[in-house]
Amino acid sequence: MPTPSAAELAGPGKIAFWSTRDGNAEIYAMNSDGSNVTRLTFHNAIDTVPDWSPDGSRVLFASNRVDNFEIYVMDADGSNVKRLTVDPSLDTLPDWSPDGTKIAFVSARDGFPQIYVMNADGSNVTRLTDNFEENFAPGWSPDGTRIVFTSGVRSDTDIYVMDADGFNVVRLTDDSDFEEDPTWSPDGTKIAFRSAAPGTADTNIFVIDADGSNKTALTTHPAADLFHAWSPDGSKIVFTTERDGNLELYIMDADGSNPIRLTEDPAKDGTPDWSVGSVP
Repeated sequence: MPTPSAAELAGPGKIAFWSTRDGNAEIYAMNSDGSNVTRLTFHNAIDTVPDWSPDGSRVLFASNRVDNFEIYVMDADGSNVKRLTVDPSLDTLPDWSPDGTKIAFVSARDGFPQIYVMNADGSNVTRLTDNFEENFAPGWSPDGTRIVFTSGVRSDTDIYVMDADGFNVVRLTDDSDFEEDPTWSPDGTKIAFRSAAPGTADTNIFVIDADGSNKTALTTHPAADLFHAWSPDGSKIVFTTERDGNLELYIMDADGSNPIRLTEDPAKDGTPDWSVGSVP
């Protein structure tokens, strides 16, 4: 059977990502088959980790355009950029709630990186985690009732889940591997994440059931497979990989089969996010 093309694998919506193809990290968008790459931000700072709003009309991102990283929002075409956080510490990794009213994010404003939530306009910032670990990569469940995240020290992190108000924290993975950047499947039954064995840098993408069971490797490449996002229907996963010598974006079936390269640029392309519908 012939290998399917990216166009055959791709679904609806668009993929936002950052790239250094124009000299420094900027936010771009493209069709889910890799075509029609469009630059959205134009700034000499680092713009990174884009996140589509649920209706596809806006994009969150983090930028150090005021020296430290803050969270910004813009329209889907790159216009109307607005700063949402104002704090001298790191604010990054924003994730929109499914109803579009809240944003979960990471901040070091109280010392250790912790998970916070705020209204979509940047108001009412509330801390959700409160421990002496480093907490990263919050992701809302599709029904908006829970948040999955990474917690631990940089050499030994695990995947956790908590209620959207920060209560009822449950550890989902418990081994010596480095496990980070969890993302819910659109139907809420699975969580994908990247994992590496102790002492290695070559991470692969894994999936577990929502209760932490059935850890399964989706990629087994010797190069690092990193940040990823599910397609709106849950049948595909777009991911960042170093398997071509620099960071590029690939798409694969949700079971890890049929990996196809989407971007081909000597610069770096990373942290993809897949919109849930058509985007201007």
